[in-house]
Amino acid sequence: MHMLNGRISGDLEGHFSCLANNGASLVDYNIVSTSLFQYVTYFHIDDRDNSDHFPLHCRLQFPSELGPTPLNGASSSQNTSENERHDRKPQINGEENRT
Repeated sequence: MHMLNGRISGDLEGHFSCLANNGASLVDYNIVSTSLFQYVTYFHIDDRDNSDHFPLHCRLQFPSELGPTPLNGASSSQNTSENERHDRKPQINGEENRT
């Protein structure tokens, strides 16, 4: 496991992630597995929104030769158009959501 805070372009200074009555602190972390760490290209702690905690943003970039993978564990032999695959949202509680 690898912590991104303070280690990746966009947050090399290690910004704080929470501003509360007791001051500023780093209490929100973005952690990735060793196998994903090599694909992380950017990590940023955004400005505070409507919370004491700041939004965390992480960008991963995968090699294009991996190609698109079917959603929801579907086999590549299923007849699913490229547009239909991109219109789907992840499943929530086993139910597929469409836009």
